[in-house]
Amino acid sequence: MPWGEAVAYAVGGPSEHLRNAVLMIIVPLLFVRGRNGLFMFLYVCVVWMFCLNPLLAHIWMQNLLAPAYFRLVYLLQLPLLCGLLAAAGPRLVQHGRFLQDRLTTVLALSAIIVAFVCSYHGLSIFPRNPWLGVGWKSPREPQLLPANLAFAKAAGRYIAHAKLLVPTWTAGCELPLLLPEMKVVAPRLVTHYFANAGNPEEGILRRQAQSFIEDYDSGNAKRLEQLEPKFRQVIETDRANAVAVPESESQRVLATLQSIDPGWHRVLEAGGLVLLLP
Repeated sequence: MPWGEAVAYAVGGPSEHLRNAVLMIIVPLLFVRGRNGLFMFLYVCVVWMFCLNPLLAHIWMQNLLAPAYFRLVYLLQLPLLCGLLAAAGPRLVQHGRFLQDRLTTVLALSAIIVAFVCSYHGLSIFPRNPWLGVGWKSPREPQLLPANLAFAKAAGRYIAHAKLLVPTWTAGCELPLLLPEMKVVAPRLVTHYFANAGNPEEGILRRQAQSFIEDYDSGNAKRLEQLEPKFRQVIETDRANAVAVPESESQRVLATLQSIDPGWHRVLEAGGLVLLLP
């Protein structure tokens, strides 16, 4: 992953980089000041020099973090710097401040406001995909995708205590939050978890079974044939007693399940997923 793309994934484009640079220079040196401000400024410089510059980025990616390199951006403590903008208030209202000092504070604060205005599109969460429901939500609404909530509401009474095999990037990530007694057969990074537990074969088996029920390229039928025995093994050994599949794959997966046990049937469809039970 290129350095610029990795940093932009967490920060944004050029306007966001400019905004962050203004924050990281002005807030510590002009608003906080003193030893605390100098420490914060030097801390930001050290993080940038050792973690977030293009000369050393490839070393971090190859040896430590791989695709998760962008998480090093969070070491910059940008939310903290935003909170410390309040330090400009006392410098504007305290008596005895020189006019030049107040003018410097006003100009610095204006520069930050302009930087935020120029980068507002990177901060806003206006709906970028209205069909998925990604956008503003009230404080009382769960911060989950509406489609996954719809599936959980419809299927909850069937799977509340089940062992569910479901594609990770659908309700598989969010159902455990809503149904804590349910078991997800192949959670995200399942191969990693079982490898850490000393049983990598189990994690690979579960991930392969999960791949069988996901959307697949119709031109890759050979791979599907290779995955089917793994899926059968997971079902036949009772590792999973419920399956949720995308609508487009429901007939194919149901046919395979019924070849194992004719009792498998389609229960309901909600949120783009079909629930299959024996």
